Amino acid sequence: MENKHWWEKIPDGGVYEDANSGIYFFKEDGKLKTSYEFHIGAGGDPEVFQAWSKAKS
Repeated sequence: MENKHWWEKIPDGGVYEDANSGIYFFKEDGKLKTSYEFHIGAGGDPEVFQAWSKAKS
């Protein structure tokens, strides 16, 4: 049986909302990526992204 990480199951171009953080990601070249513009365009809360971004730095 193949053991994949959860993000490997999302197809390239797929959109994923992280249930814990509320951040929207997209998958490109096998990696999850995000940006403020993408998150907002996907319907995400700007304040949530800013807080998440600040916590990551």
